[in-house]
Amino acid sequence: IALSGDDLPDVPVTQDEAVAAATAAVPGDVVEVELERENGVVGYEVEIRTGDGSVFEVNVDPETGEVLGQGPDDDVPGEPDDDGPDDDD
Repeated sequence: IALSGDDLPDVPVTQDEAVAAATAAVPGDVVEVELERENGVVGYEVEIRTGDGSVFEVNVDPETGEVLGQGPDDDVPGEPDDDGPDDDD
């Protein structure tokens, strides 16, 4: 597990439980699991590669194990970045 941020609290939901909840919501292979603090809120972020090669991010509550949200991962390594300037000029 990769921890992000300082002073992350102990949480009742384990990494394995967070992965189980995430993969129940989005079946596939786990790419990465992080317990992180984002905007003052601590949560698990589970990245899952689905059968078609897409990568989804699933957010899991570390207190309850509930899936809080899911969606395509914007930060997939090795994929083109559309946010940079064009080199056509």
